[in-house]
Amino acid sequence: MFEFDNNTIEKIEYTPTLIHYENGEEETRLVGQQSEDDIRDFFKQNIPEAG
Repeated sequence: MFEFDNNTIEKIEYTPTLIHYENGEEETRLVGQQSEDDIRDFFKQNIPEAG
């Protein structure tokens, strides 16, 4: 189970929002409607074993 402090929710201004965390820190995010290719690229770039 993941736990986040209250500040995490406040940082999400729009939905959908996809956030990649590494070592408990936000590394990158994808905001708004995205194409399937953009979502796949997001995962390939941030989580290589997912690609």
